[in-house]
Amino acid sequence: MLDPLTGISLFSGVGGFELGFERAGIRTALQVELFDASHLTDARVGEPCDARERRHRKQSCTANADKERNKLTRYGTLLRGVLERHWPDIERMNDVQNVDVAQLQLLCDERGRIGTSSIRDDSSTDYRHERRIRTEPRGHIDYRSDIDVVYGGFPCQDLSVAGGRAGLRGERSGEWFEFHRIVRVVRPPWAVIENVPGLLSSNGGWDFATILYGLAGWLPVPPNRGWKSSGVIRGIDGFYDVAWAVLDAQYFGVPQRRRRVFVVAGPRGRGVEQVLSLCESCGGHHSPSDSAREAIAGTLTSRTGVSRDNRDALNGHMIVAPALTAKRGQSGSSGPAGDEARDLIIASSITASAGHHGHSSPRGDGADNLVVDLGVRRLTPLENERLMGWPDDWTRWTADDREVSDSHRYHMTGNGVVATVAEWIGHRLVAVDAAAG
Repeated sequence: MLDPLTGISLFSGVGGFELGFERAGIRTALQVELFDASHLTDARVGEPCDARERRHRKQSCTANADKERNKLTRYGTLLRGVLERHWPDIERMNDVQNVDVAQLQLLCDERGRIGTSSIRDDSSTDYRHERRIRTEPRGHIDYRSDIDVVYGGFPCQDLSVAGGRAGLRGERSGEWFEFHRIVRVVRPPWAVIENVPGLLSSNGGWDFATILYGLAGWLPVPPNRGWKSSGVIRGIDGFYDVAWAVLDAQYFGVPQRRRRVFVVAGPRGRGVEQVLSLCESCGGHHSPSDSAREAIAGTLTSRTGVSRDNRDALNGHMIVAPALTAKRGQSGSSGPAGDEARDLIIASSITASAGHHGHSSPRGDGADNLVVDLGVRRLTPLENERLMGWPDDWTRWTADDREVSDSHRYHMTGNGVVATVAEWIGHRLVAVDAAAG
């Protein structure tokens, strides 16, 4: 029997990605998240000082930044508590910008989980704070790492259509460069990235080209009509082949319309496109047909119990079925089936904060409304967890049995990764890796 693949999780949140990969047989050796924000600069915690002063003349920029740092630290403490509850034995590090070679080597020496011989520092300059759009990739990937995959979803705020669209130049989405730095240091055979579809169009497509450049080793020019929702490019010697696809959670066993772009980088000539089940004709900038896109999700499509006409007719309205209530819901990880599925109407995407898609609760906590036979009520945190394919009460308790507030739980689900999508990718990754030998 082959040894299970081992991964490093970046921007872990509450572990939606880890949960899906774990179900697929991928073991996580390290989780990295912003647990303590006390060291962050003012620029990393909010808007520029002058912008805040214009709106809050009675409050100093320093006071605002300190308040935000404290808020992020309180939230980060809860994230750490949830992760520790579910994975008490996994090593955790604070903030990707503080993860360096010495820390990884120390982890290896103490835990023996990452082969020290595979880790090197080939950075000749301080790469972590670079925000240039066309950054030169430094060093080559030779796939000798004892870590099989580095994965995670770097912050999307600067890429989302709902955000300011500063792109990779932004302080938050610019964390991509930290992701890339750690990939270059660890040199795993595989890397998996999750983000919003806005990544494909940000900065006229050049931000996505930058990511492809860092992984494949050459800079593709964005197509005139923009990047397609799926594709493959071949890397140069010493870098990765890269495939990407926009996947919708509603085709993966959960009643939520949540579209995310997944990017998979793998060894050259090892069939990276097979991880996302892209058709043979889907090379370069070509888009697969509708039938090919639906085939990405395989037989899971039918489990939503909703016809294409019904989904289109909803036009984004936040409506879900009684099947999601505590009375009718069961495991929450695979969606309803049988007679209950006939009543199911797909939910719009869960967001971390109010006002992103027009259906958020007036209470401002990012919760959405549930329309049922007898009236309207708000989705509960437990229902949100089921929409993410997570077990019931996944975010309710920390490791020390402290109960997490509903508002924080809404935020955690809004920022999370749908576990059933991650599981599907994980199974495909394990199969392709095994087949390639």
